[in-house]
Amino acid sequence: LVSRSLQVRKQREESLELKNKMLEAETKALKAQINPHFLFNSLNNIYALSQLKSDKTPDAILHLSDILRYVTYDSNQNFVDLKDEIKTIESFIMLQALKDDNQSNIKIEIDSSNGHYKIAPLLLIPFIENCFKHSNHDEKEKGWIDIKMKATDGKLFLVCANSNPEKAASKDKTGGVGMENVKKRLALIYPEKHKLEIKSDADSYTATLEINLEK
Repeated sequence: LVSRSLQVRKQREESLELKNKMLEAETKALKAQINPHFLFNSLNNIYALSQLKSDKTPDAILHLSDILRYVTYDSNQNFVDLKDEIKTIESFIMLQALKDDNQSNIKIEIDSSNGHYKIAPLLLIPFIENCFKHSNHDEKEKGWIDIKMKATDGKLFLVCANSNPEKAASKDKTGGVGMENVKKRLALIYPEKHKLEIKSDADSYTATLEINLEK
């Protein structure tokens, strides 16, 4: 009887270990798909600047190098400091801002005071990227972006809102890979520890995310 009990326990442990390995493998596969998509769009922005022979191109390359360093090294970890994720988001936003001196219709409020919390890397970028990619913020009278982020009491709060253009912008060949994958990663990494609400109408798109973080 004791032998049978030990055997059942061993089988359960092996089953759990296998399940964890499968989840880890799936998470890595999803992350591998997000990275090229994110970099593809960043390279597109720099290419646009170079075509205009803009003197901002060197700054854009510098911001991209910071992003590349994060993607290549830090994102290989399961979790990183929130402050590092925020720094990469800020580099991405700066990269976007280089294309247009007038940022009057773009509001960014990111509180990095509690950057010691841990978070899965490259989890938030798709939300930020979507705002810039799918809004008509180039049209100052109609388009806008509003991003707010704060970590407090062990929770991350992120609200990404943007205007919806009357005519949807054409997507690149990679489609919506980033956003779909981040939903799957949230389900895998933060089961029952996150809330994601997405609202979309004719005028606006809003993604509201709440995650339970760990130190």
